[in-house]
Amino acid sequence: AVLMGSALYTHGSLQHTEAAHISYTAVVVRPDSRQLFSAAASVAAAAAAAAGEESMDDVGEGATSTTLAPVAGMTAGGGCGRKLRPYHVLITSSSGTYQAWQTRIMYYHITKQKRAEGVCSEIGGITRLLTMPGGRNDSLMGHMPTYVVKELIPGREDLGFVVMNRPHSVKAFMEDKAALAKFVTEEYIMIAETDHVWLRPLHNFATASVPHAFHFGYMEAQFQKPLIERFCPGGGDTMDPVGPSPLTIHVDLLKKLVGPWLAMSYKLKMDPDADSKLGWVLEMWGYSVSSTCLGVKHLVDPEFQFEGGSIGSHERMMEMFKIFHYTYGVEYSVAGVPMELQVGHWSLDKRHYGRAFPPRNLSPPPLCAEQRARLLVGAFNEASANIPDWPSTYGPDTWRVPPADAPLPVHAFANSALARRVVGTGPWRWAGAGCCGGGAQDQDNAIPIFFMRDGLIWSEVGTGAWGLDTNNAEALLVTFITVTSRLTFQLKADGQPWTFEASPLGRGDVTGFAGGVHKVPRALRGLSSPTGHGELVAPTAVLKRWLADVPAPPEGELPKAGSAEQLNHAARLEGSGFYRTWGCLLRAGVVWRGRHFADEWQLWQLAPDSLP
Repeated sequence: AVLMGSALYTHGSLQHTEAAHISYTAVVVRPDSRQLFSAAASVAAAAAAAAGEESMDDVGEGATSTTLAPVAGMTAGGGCGRKLRPYHVLITSSSGTYQAWQTRIMYYHITKQKRAEGVCSEIGGITRLLTMPGGRNDSLMGHMPTYVVKELIPGREDLGFVVMNRPHSVKAFMEDKAALAKFVTEEYIMIAETDHVWLRPLHNFATASVPHAFHFGYMEAQFQKPLIERFCPGGGDTMDPVGPSPLTIHVDLLKKLVGPWLAMSYKLKMDPDADSKLGWVLEMWGYSVSSTCLGVKHLVDPEFQFEGGSIGSHERMMEMFKIFHYTYGVEYSVAGVPMELQVGHWSLDKRHYGRAFPPRNLSPPPLCAEQRARLLVGAFNEASANIPDWPSTYGPDTWRVPPADAPLPVHAFANSALARRVVGTGPWRWAGAGCCGGGAQDQDNAIPIFFMRDGLIWSEVGTGAWGLDTNNAEALLVTFITVTSRLTFQLKADGQPWTFEASPLGRGDVTGFAGGVHKVPRALRGLSSPTGHGELVAPTAVLKRWLADVPAPPEGELPKAGSAEQLNHAARLEGSGFYRTWGCLLRAGVVWRGRHFADEWQLWQLAPDSLP
């Protein structure tokens, strides 16, 4: 509990602090918030404990898709309560280990959800649509129905864009009358991808003329209206923000679309302007533009899937989504803070397993990580545990930096006077090439950053990492938006602003903080040193609080690594946040509540009745 002026903020035992927000008269709960699910779970856990039953907290820690997938549609009389319209699942896949393990996990969870509803399931047959060089078979043929399409010749037939194989393979399948009759008996098809995890039984919301598709925020027509108008006159105002997966569509309508989809994808790829603007999602635009030209409108569903990784969608709970699309890595610090645009201390990213299957029994995420992390690692572990022939040779665990080695201010920074003074300070307005990969060049447009606990850099444009420079006691190493820089500080005691000069070292990351730079694989060329400048922008009263040296804890009182600041509540809170809607708890009882370059300052202290 923290006293904020005349207000008391507390989140008690709730897992998600979003369930409450600060009020100057009371702590209030948002009645319209889906986070009330967490509050309900806590109440239910207490009731279960009183009754001697299993706690929901115990269930929640290891929760997988089972806990989010209640059987729906059954009536007391044993009927399904609705007219069933089965759909056939078409999993688009390519060759290699990378997609093989994804396919095994996906197939496990979709068949699990099909069994969950029994005769009332609308999930029909499942076919893997596999593109292979030369059209040859692979080792998974015996595990699931598979239709093989000869892969486009790289660099020539696919125009250097491997994803062109998706519309190419769907077209080949839909135009093979014998194969279509053999594999598909349903009137509808759902196009899915290997990195989809079914979270619950998924019903058919499409009609014969209106497909059901996911709302992709980056597929809004307004972003590419002039381009769309060139390829589909009038489409700039009517195109749906969708792609070809996940997509549930009537078989007859898909037959009409597959040819134009592939043709439009080739047209866009061969147009230099379209190719440069659309990038890796070009064939998605190929589908959306071609379907618009044919007058097709979609049921656009923002809850069809979740694909935020550790970025975005923090206000929404996972029980609202039907599919987890793990296209982005799920990255957290040892404290459970999302680490965006970098590999976290705890990391579950499919790209770590390009040549080997994920191991069984992946380590769970940090305690304070969001539900998405627990859900996805649970889905991986459940599938690998229940697939008998899961390989015994596999890739790395989820802890990229072991908890005992991760940076903790009291422990790893105990011998750095600079780190003790800088942690929990900000905003530092940073300009120059060392910031954001060469971002803001002048101080008026500088990026404000904060040096937070656990070696985290926080800003409104993303997070980064910071650690000790073992070669320079007056410098720190910072990775922010892919660039690692050495920041040399001038912390003046005469009331003058605190500043630093930044020298870019290379593109890479700082992952082993106690030992300095762990990896800087590529040098930055053509940059003089120093190339960046930062200045602490804080009121005089705040700076006075931060002027004093912070003594190192006595050697005999250093806590053991991994348990560091359980011993000191105030130290655990200093440099913590960003707490949504109100800010950061900084060092020496300072609160920053600014947003978008507007700074607001308050003071905080521990509430006396919150101490043990």
